[in-house]
Amino acid sequence: MRAAGDESDSDSDDFLSFTGLAGYEHEHQNQLVHIESREFQSEQQLVEPGRSDVNGPIKTLEMCQNLEDFRIAAMNGNLEMIDKFVTDGFDVNDLLKGGWTALLYSCSGGFYRVVQYLIEHGADPNIGKDRYSPLMAACASAKPEDDVLLCVRHLLNAGAKINIVEKHEMTPLMFAAKTGKLEVVKLLIEGGADVNAKDSRGWQPLWWATNFGHGDVVKFLLEKGADPKHLGDDGETVQEVATNKGYNQIAEVLHQLQDSEDLAEIADLPFLNDLPKKEISKLPSETTSKKFEKYGDLEMFLVGLQLSELITLFQENQISFQMLLTLSDEELIKLGIAKLGVRTQILDAIRDVHKKDWTTNSIPTVRNKRHISCPEAFAIVGNISKHLRFIQSTMTYLHKQGKMNPQDLEMGKNDVNVLMLLQETERACVSLSTLETELWQGELKASLLVLLATKRQLRGEALFL
Repeated sequence: MRAAGDESDSDSDDFLSFTGLAGYEHEHQNQLVHIESREFQSEQQLVEPGRSDVNGPIKTLEMCQNLEDFRIAAMNGNLEMIDKFVTDGFDVNDLLKGGWTALLYSCSGGFYRVVQYLIEHGADPNIGKDRYSPLMAACASAKPEDDVLLCVRHLLNAGAKINIVEKHEMTPLMFAAKTGKLEVVKLLIEGGADVNAKDSRGWQPLWWATNFGHGDVVKFLLEKGADPKHLGDDGETVQEVATNKGYNQIAEVLHQLQDSEDLAEIADLPFLNDLPKKEISKLPSETTSKKFEKYGDLEMFLVGLQLSELITLFQENQISFQMLLTLSDEELIKLGIAKLGVRTQILDAIRDVHKKDWTTNSIPTVRNKRHISCPEAFAIVGNISKHLRFIQSTMTYLHKQGKMNPQDLEMGKNDVNVLMLLQETERACVSLSTLETELWQGELKASLLVLLATKRQLRGEALFL
């Protein structure tokens, strides 16, 4: 969402299919190369081929290209190529492009033979990116559950932390519940996973299974002590989640549990057996239309790329268009977009959006007149707000790209260097500060406050009379 390891390159459904490594273009040829140490050192170096490095062995451009080939082999489950690199002395715990290890990529791809091989050759099952661990990557994988289950077994046997949380406080069990992998859920709980752990929104594994209609996982979690009466941080119940997503059978079961005073014998309740393995949403068409309206920009973006089949995936993960514009390749993998060609298409389109020249076409048209009405002013300020949200997405995108691939800032330095970029950034900060002053301290706000106070005073006098 096959047997892992050596997979057929001709299979269009294969995870990140490659026709070998020949012809792969390395973006960093003839450029300064940045090497990020696996200890996450704060001071990062740009190393030119041939220079000495007093802090350790030099990594030349050729070695960096080999690291990229190693990354591709891990993403594609190419065990033969991985064995060649390891035999040649590659450290299986090296951080590759994007900050992921080979084990992270292999777990995400469900390549259990590669996972076993890497662990046997010293791969640390607890090295992750932004606290996103290999165990989480396996549980979130869109690959067949049988393959994922073997990956999880190898990781747990190697000492993977079972209740570790990532930056949104999600646990491996939450990812497994979200993807509906019942056997993985069982294995995790058997290993000590907390069935009532809460993420940053107050959601528990039961909520994630409910949100995606996985009735069999919902049933098992309830039998293992999941709390159906827990409230999320916004006060929403898990029953309301099921109702809002159109999962009526799950909602009915949860409703009956809401009214139950004693949940100790929940496993014996007969209506639990009514839950389907995977429930189909009963949302009415008008509700679906409202969802599309809410994500209009997102829908148009994906339809324009002829990827309309991904709209539901982004909606179910509550990804807005502004959030989409900040996604990285690794985050697309976490969402379950396994095909390299699709991810490349999305990432190229995101880059094009951020690089597009600003135009005046989106400015609301105001007729030539001395006075601007409240609706016209509202449209103008609303347009400013929308532009600022896009600007924020662009800055987040730049920040993430610079953090993951700082060596890219050396590309094209004959035309624009880092100092020029810094100066332009300072000018942007001055413009932003001026805009903030106009919005919060300008005459428009003052006039609106006076007008509002006057209207309230007039209303008060009218009521008094």
